[in-house]
Amino acid sequence: MMEFSLSPQSDDQVGDVGRFFGEVDGHLMTEMYIQGVYRREEAYDFQASCRKEQPKVASAGSRVSFVPRLNLAEAVNLQWWTTNAAWAYLQQNVYGILFSTSSTMAEELGDDSSIDENVSCVRLQHEYYLGNDRELYWSTDCGNCSRTMTARQLRYSNLLLVVADQVCNSCNNTPLIQEPQKTNNPNQCKVTPRYRRGPERCYAHHPDEDASHCGAAALAAPSLFATSIQLGFLLFIMKLFGAT
Repeated sequence: MMEFSLSPQSDDQVGDVGRFFGEVDGHLMTEMYIQGVYRREEAYDFQASCRKEQPKVASAGSRVSFVPRLNLAEAVNLQWWTTNAAWAYLQQNVYGILFSTSSTMAEELGDDSSIDENVSCVRLQHEYYLGNDRELYWSTDCGNCSRTMTARQLRYSNLLLVVADQVCNSCNNTPLIQEPQKTNNPNQCKVTPRYRRGPERCYAHHPDEDASHCGAAALAAPSLFATSIQLGFLLFIMKLFGAT
């Protein structure tokens, strides 16, 4: 189906072996498509996912921090400071105490910001297939130079032998991308239907498939022991300074 490079022209092109030929020599691949050596088909993937484009964020404005109001009597009262410090500590840690299991799992998974968020999109891929012509010889004029090319399919194989001159600097050598590219929704009336025959029967069960672990998600349960210790510590502090 696709054409890939098998043998480099020089030692510095060894890294091109295995690459799609349209990326290595876009001019030659385009000429073979025009001459009928290859025919091109468009394949749309309507269930593809693309990386979400991050919107431009403007500079953040100033933030206003809340400062609690207290009078002079409260400022010098040790009981007020101790009670509020204990209550603030409990408020900051109550979620981690009640849901310690889920917090541990979140730490193991890592930061969510490192996961790329994808959105649904449509991707278009050009696929190249061998045409009906088994042997061709032609040349193309690129202005001040010409390029001679020969393509012949090897018998009893799916290999294609291509012999061509070096590409001229004046030739359009734009690479042909094989990877699917994001595109807008095509006109459904112009898309060539691709008929597929479904299986004769459904494969709802396989003897080698183990489905015992399906749906066994972790349950976030509060830690009763840690909660009791925190509440007891808070009551002890309040009674200790309330009696003085």
